[in-house]
Amino acid sequence: MVESDKRKSPYMIMSGTSMSCPHVSRVVGLPKTLHPDWSLAVIRLVVMTSARTRDNSFHPMEDSSYFEATHFEYDAGHIQPNRAMDPSLVYELTFSDYLYFLCDIGYNQTLFKQFQNGSYAYPESTNLYDLNYPSIIVPKLSGSLTLT
Repeated sequence: MVESDKRKSPYMIMSGTSMSCPHVSRVVGLPKTLHPDWSLAVIRLVVMTSARTRDNSFHPMEDSSYFEATHFEYDAGHIQPNRAMDPSLVYELTFSDYLYFLCDIGYNQTLFKQFQNGSYAYPESTNLYDLNYPSIIVPKLSGSLTLT
């Protein structure tokens, strides 16, 4: 419990996920209504890439301690429903893209059989950094990496 909070409650929710879920669900419906042929991967992309990382007063977003937040705290940022309906970038993430990602993080033929019927042409090599996804993937946070 927070000492300054005088309400009688044995717990306090410190996450905004309970309210973000219905809000994001409604925002997802907007581009889907305008573009019924878009896949869920495309809709996720336009919602994420149209988000902003500044608050409503155009200042950097803050964490719960009122320090400037990092990407680890706000992920894609504040969603912008109007911008998501008319995005500047749209691309598809295919089933193969997901399979390549799983290969790169260590899945093998045995694990693939758990969610795919038949065999999968396991690629000889993949690069996790080439995943066509609307965020940057950094599997190990040691050292440095330049992405272009």
